[in-house]
Amino acid sequence: NGGMKIAIVGFATEGVVSAAYFAAQGHSVTVCDQNTAVVVPEAYETQLGDGYLANLDRFDVVVRSAGINPSVLLGVNPNIESKITTAVDEFLRVCPTKNVIGITGTKGKGTTSTLTAKMLEAAEKTVWLGGNIGCSPLEFISEIKPDDWVVLELSSFQLCDVRHSPHIAVCLMVVPEHLNWHADMADYTAAKSRLFLQQNRDDVAIYFAENEISTEIASQGQGQKIPYFQT
Repeated sequence: NGGMKIAIVGFATEGVVSAAYFAAQGHSVTVCDQNTAVVVPEAYETQLGDGYLANLDRFDVVVRSAGINPSVLLGVNPNIESKITTAVDEFLRVCPTKNVIGITGTKGKGTTSTLTAKMLEAAEKTVWLGGNIGCSPLEFISEIKPDDWVVLELSSFQLCDVRHSPHIAVCLMVVPEHLNWHADMADYTAAKSRLFLQQNRDDVAIYFAENEISTEIASQGQGQKIPYFQT
């Protein structure tokens, strides 16, 4: 059928949505999960249990769930870095509207994302809210119109390997966190800075100016810089 071979690594809520999204496009899907008791639709192949990460290089695309650090996949399959993607990165790659706002930071992501969506709704825009909050954005991608707005709350887990940046990227306050998941603070900030990295001069980078780390993260791309709380 000319489709690609897709591995879905981690078959929880996000993995279920990603699998359905790629299967709907005619690709063959294999679910890879450590949990042998996971319930998988018959349409998919499976690679479950201890060897769930084996031979991922045989796939065209490897979709990792946000909670699984890419280093875990690369530890077993060192050559697949270019094949790894996530629901968020795929969404940013194919999203039918340019009106995408990605919001990251250690504190206040959920509140800021929700308020941003409410303000856009009050301005009579059609708004989709997803990412770390609500549902995976791949769940509603087929319903988005070119003039709609999308607000994504994004964690460092989702951002650590993204290759696409949203039109509007926001970095709230950043303090050391999740250092059990990231190698160190530099790894944590590098993950968040990827939200800004691929921005061009037509894009917008909004950041918390009183926070040195937030300022540094937002400075990574070409986006037009808009500080807030600048004294």
